[in-house]
Amino acid sequence: SYTRSVIKLLDSLKRNHSAELLFEVCFERFENDIKLNGSVDCLIKLPFGTILLDFKRSNYSFSTMASILKYEQVQLWFYYNQLRKNEVIDTENLSIGYIDLSEIENSLIISNSLKMNDFVADLDVKVKHKFIEEWNVLSSEYVNFEKKQILNLVNETEFQASPRNDKVCNFCIGEKICSRKQEEL
Repeated sequence: SYTRSVIKLLDSLKRNHSAELLFEVCFERFENDIKLNGSVDCLIKLPFGTILLDFKRSNYSFSTMASILKYEQVQLWFYYNQLRKNEVIDTENLSIGYIDLSEIENSLIISNSLKMNDFVADLDVKVKHKFIEEWNVLSSEYVNFEKKQILNLVNETEFQASPRNDKVCNFCIGEKICSRKQEEL
């Protein structure tokens, strides 16, 4: 079924690896009078590290590892950065990734340590994974990227919808009222 393999994986982690499974882990921070908040789908705390996961119905929004590493997909980096600042996660042995609920084999997980990458590689279900040797550099670059994006948002006076492609509009909650959609009519 749709999520059976994911449930089996999470159950296996809990039973065989003493994992603590936390769902919908909310965070809220204020930085320079700006509220930063969100909710992580699943945080898995292991005796030797942490896995931060975001569940997706398909891999449409995260089709490549490069999209994550180039900050084209920032959701995981944003969650990581906020939980790191709140000291919620083990930053020494960490994996972050997207789980494709429809086909778990399409899932992508990146790790900042060989220990976590090897752990992911040995899971009952095979997912695409990668050890990121330059994690600290990427993390630092992301922090600067995030600061720049927030500054741009603060200075923006008029929202300009600019999705990567038109298919994204079908998932947007503002689809019916968006000026971009109106222009197409």
